[in-house]
Amino acid sequence: MSDSVAALPALPAEVLAQFPADDLLAGIFATSITALVLLKPVRAADGTVVDFTFALLSQAAQRMLNLPAQPTKTHLELVPGTAEPGGIFDFFRETLASGQPAHRNFNYQRDGFDAYYRLAVRRVGPGLLVSFSDTADEERTPVE
Repeated sequence: MSDSVAALPALPAEVLAQFPADDLLAGIFATSITALVLLKPVRAADGTVVDFTFALLSQAAQRMLNLPAQPTKTHLELVPGTAEPGGIFDFFRETLASGQPAHRNFNYQRDGFDAYYRLAVRRVGPGLLVSFSDTADEERTPVE
């Protein structure tokens, strides 16, 4: 059983009988046009989350981030600007701690990136599943 606080909806048994979970998950990561990232927390001796490793990036995430399926560098090594107070790294840690799914938009203009990102994050087992899209092509308000 998952240790997520927010229960994941169960897939109907008849769906799982026709579409094995392993095949389904691999297919989703291969075909989703939304970027998907599976993150695993890196914890200090006191249990504090100090970084995340990349367990798996979908093909869309690989294209958007220009990274391999399993990067060897950590999240903060690749995008250190996300550690600013109230930034993406804090958002990830808060979502992991609460276990509650969360959504947020970020304007990220550091580390070689310059875009508005829409993120949906959910705790899955010991880590996080992050779904994100680059909203640069969407219309903006005059303030944005």
